[in-house]
Amino acid sequence: MTILSKVLVVTGFLYGIYHVNNLVQEYKEYSADYGFTLGDFGFDQGELANRPQRKKRSPTQKEYSDELQKCSVQGRACFDKGDIKGAISNFERIVEIGQAFPPYEQYGRNALMYVISLYREIQDDDAFAKYAKIFIEMSQNSSPEENEEVSKAISEYSNKLSEVDKDSDAIYLIERAMEKFTFLDKTKVDLLITLGTIHGKGPKVNKKEFKTYKQAFKIAKASRHPISIINCYLSLHEYYAKDNNVEKMKEVVEEMEENLDPKYEVTIYRFLSENAKKYEHYDEYYVLIDKIIDAVKKGAADPVNKENIIITYKLAKAETLIARELPEDAKKIYDEIKQNEYFCFTTKSKSKYLTVDKVTSADGIQTIGVTQKPGTTLPEEDTVLVVEFENSYLVEEKKEVEEIKVEQEEKKEDEKVAQEEKKEEKVEQEEKVEESKEEEKVEEPKEEEKVEEPKEEEKVEEPKEEKVEEPKEEEPVKVEEEKVEEPIKVEEEEKVEEPVKVEEEEKEKVESAKVEDEEESISGAKITEINDDEEKSIQVSEKVVKFVSSVTIVKPFSGTSVTFENDSKELASDKGYLAKISLYNSDQSKLLDSLYQLIPPETPKHQIV
Repeated sequence: MTILSKVLVVTGFLYGIYHVNNLVQEYKEYSADYGFTLGDFGFDQGELANRPQRKKRSPTQKEYSDELQKCSVQGRACFDKGDIKGAISNFERIVEIGQAFPPYEQYGRNALMYVISLYREIQDDDAFAKYAKIFIEMSQNSSPEENEEVSKAISEYSNKLSEVDKDSDAIYLIERAMEKFTFLDKTKVDLLITLGTIHGKGPKVNKKEFKTYKQAFKIAKASRHPISIINCYLSLHEYYAKDNNVEKMKEVVEEMEENLDPKYEVTIYRFLSENAKKYEHYDEYYVLIDKIIDAVKKGAADPVNKENIIITYKLAKAETLIARELPEDAKKIYDEIKQNEYFCFTTKSKSKYLTVDKVTSADGIQTIGVTQKPGTTLPEEDTVLVVEFENSYLVEEKKEVEEIKVEQEEKKEDEKVAQEEKKEEKVEQEEKVEESKEEEKVEEPKEEEKVEEPKEEEKVEEPKEEKVEEPKEEEPVKVEEEKVEEPIKVEEEEKVEEPVKVEEEEKEKVESAKVEDEEESISGAKITEINDDEEKSIQVSEKVVKFVSSVTIVKPFSGTSVTFENDSKELASDKGYLAKISLYNSDQSKLLDSLYQLIPPETPKHQIV
C-alpha cells in the first residue's frame, strides 16, 4: 500500500503540474491575442514583458455569420425608415465580410448591388465609381451566356459615370471588364460602341472613337450578326456627321441599304435622320425623312395609324423649317397636313422665342395658348402677339358664289344698257316730233300754238283732236295735224310706260334685297340664275354667306401664357385649320418671330386605333 500510495501521489502531482502549465500557456496566448499581460493582474511578467504582441485572431465563421445577420437586419430596418446612410453603412459591412470570408462572398455581392444603387440615388458619384469597380473584382468569370448580366451592369454603370463626367472611370470599367470576362461577340460590339461613344463625347472628332468603332465593326462582320452590323453603321454615320463628311455619310447609308431588312427600315432611317439633324445636315435630314415616309407607306399598318405616322414625320420636318426661320416653307407642309382626312391629333409648334402650350377645338371654339420658349429671352421688353385664325376650307365655295354674283351683276348692267338704249330711242323720237312742230310753225303758226297749248298733265285727255276738226276746208292742215297726232300719242304711251318700268326696277331691287337677307338668315338658301335658255340653281350653305377669310387677334405679350380664341361654329367641324402666330415689337413695326400652329378637327372623320 505504501508503494501504491507513493505512485499515486507522484502521478497526481505530475498531472497537476501539467494541467497548471497548460492553463498558464493558454492564458499567455489569450493575453497576447487580446493585449492583456500578467502585469495587468499584479504578476511578474518575466519573459512576456518584451514579447511582441500577436495579431488579433480572425473571427470564426460563426462570428461572421452573426455579424452578417445583424447587419442585414439593421440595414433593412434603416432602409425602411428612410435612413439611407444607416442602410449604406450596414450593407458596406456585409460587402467587407464577403470580401474577407469567401464562403460569404455571394452575400457580399448581393449587398454590393444595394450599395451601388443607394449611392447612385443620393448622387455620391465618387462612392458610386468606387463600388462599381469593386463589382467587377467581386464578380466571377463564367460562360459567355452567364456573363450577360455582368455586361448589362457594366454598360449601365459606365453610361452613368459618363453622364456625370467621370469618363476615365467609365472607360476603366469597360476595358477591365473586357479583359477579365468572356463575352459573346454581340456583347463585345455593344461594349465597344459604348466605349467609342464615351471617347467621342467632345465637340470634335476623336481618333480613339473612330478606332473603337472600326474594332467593333470588324467583330460584327465576323459574327455576321445583323443587329450588331447595323449598330456599327449607325455609329460610323454619326461619326462622319460630326466630322462634316457628307460623302461618307451617304456611303454608309448606301451600304446599309444593300442588305437592309424592310422591317428595320423605319427604325434605321429614323436613327440616321437624327444624326443628320443633330449636326445640322438638313438636306440629308429631309432626304432621310422622305425615306421614312416611303417605308411607312409600304407597311401593312392600319390606314389611320399609317397616315398619322406619316403626318408625325412631316411635322418633324416642318419643325426644323420653323427653327431655321423658314415659316413659309413650313406652311406648305402644314397646308398639306390639314387637308388630310386622317389628321386627328394635336401637335404643338415652337419657334425661336415662342412655344404653343395649348391647342383645342371644341364646342365651336378654337383655342390656342402661346408662351415663351423655356431658356430664351425675348428680344424686346414690350412685345405683342398677333394670331391669325384662317377659315380656308370655305374658299372654293366662296369663289362659286362670287362668280354667280358677278354674272348677276353683268346681267343687271346689260338690262340697264338696254333700258338706256330705249330711252335714247325715245329721245330721238321726241326730237323728230319737235322738228315736225317747227315745220308746222312755219306753215301754220296759229295751229302750232293750238298744238302747244295742252300741257303734259292734259296730254292723256287728247284735247287736240277737237281743235283739229275746226278747219275742215284746208286738207293739208289735216295731214299735218295727223302727223302731229301720231308722235304725240306715242309720246303719251311711252311716258305712261316709264313710271311702270321704274316701279318694276324698284320691285326687282326690293326682291334682290330680300334674297340677300334670306341668304344670311336661312341655312341652305338657293341663289338662282335665270337665262333665256335654262334656269340654274346652286345650293349654297349659310357658311359661305358668312364667310370670313381670316380672324386676327392682337394681345400684349410679356412671356407668360396668353390664350386666343376663335369662333368656329360656322366652319367645317371635320376639317383641320391653321393659325399664324407672330411676335412683334410694341408698335408692330418689326417682326421678331413667327410660326404656324395646326388646329385639329373638332369632330375628325377618323380616330387613331
